[in-house]
Amino acid sequence: MNTCPDCPDESCSTCRFWAEKVSWAEDGDTIPQYTDAAIIRANGQHFIAFPLDRHTPPQHLGFGGHLWMFQMLDGRQVVTNNVMHQGTIPAWFRDRLPDNAAIAPAPIPKTRVPFGANEGLS
Repeated sequence: MNTCPDCPDESCSTCRFWAEKVSWAEDGDTIPQYTDAAIIRANGQHFIAFPLDRHTPPQHLGFGGHLWMFQMLDGRQVVTNNVMHQGTIPAWFRDRLPDNAAIAPAPIPKTRVPFGANEGLS
């Protein structure tokens, strides 16, 4: 399907949500209010990866503070413990929001800092 099933002109709330993500992609994968965040699109999924956070309790971080690593198509690696999943990119937006990364196995921390005994290991 190449068009929204709910609206012919992409004016519904779903389309407006994803149109915002297209504007971020067109602006170099940046979010105006979070200039230090990385926009990740992998396997048709959309994520925001915030910088590694060593101070916030894990229960207040995305995915409970679990460690993630993304291999960007431009060669960069993004390692973080604060990821927000924004959903599966709809089929009619995939050509405008192509993958820009792959989800890589997270490195196993050599120390428990900044993580607790079991965090970042699953």
